[in-house]
Amino acid sequence: MVLYMMMKMMMTLKEQASYLLKMVKKLLLISMRVMTLLKQE
Repeated sequence: MVLYMMMKMMMTLKEQASYLLKMVKKLLLISMRVMTLLKQE
């Protein structure tokens, strides 16, 4: 039973990690675009 709970925790952690990675990538893309826009001016 405890093992099952740990497995569930690990799965949710993995999902949260992938979600966070996606968010970070989005933020990086946005910041890159902003930097290019600032450089153009």
